[in-house]
Amino acid sequence: MVRYLKNQLKAKGSLTSRERQHLLRIREKIKVAIKYLTSMALTLSEQQLEQVFNEENMKPFLTALLSLESDNIQKKRKRLIGLWKAIFAETLSYAYAETFVGHDVIQVLINRPDATFLQAIYYATLFRE
Repeated sequence: MVRYLKNQLKAKGSLTSRERQHLLRIREKIKVAIKYLTSMALTLSEQQLEQVFNEENMKPFLTALLSLESDNIQKKRKRLIGLWKAIFAETLSYAYAETFVGHDVIQVLINRPDATFLQAIYYATLFRE
């Protein structure tokens, strides 16, 4: 439906009031769904989380979310930079890395002094697979 409305916008240059209201309702539903998923991510057991928030389920969403296709690449770039900052702020702390991958991160940093902290986390997770 959203794609249809987007095509309509391109075809005629603007949306009707009804179409704008429909898009507003869709955005509101998405916000509620994100809050619900956040709540579930905080409360479900790891066994339950791995059935929902796994690579198979999340990769298509993340690919679409981080896609560089856009009708306004400058706005998208600004939005994506904000998302990346939030991800980095959450995951680039020493405490997170130590808890998440533990000693392996330190070993990567010792053995590869040219590696950044983010690369060390990435390489350390490869050891765990």
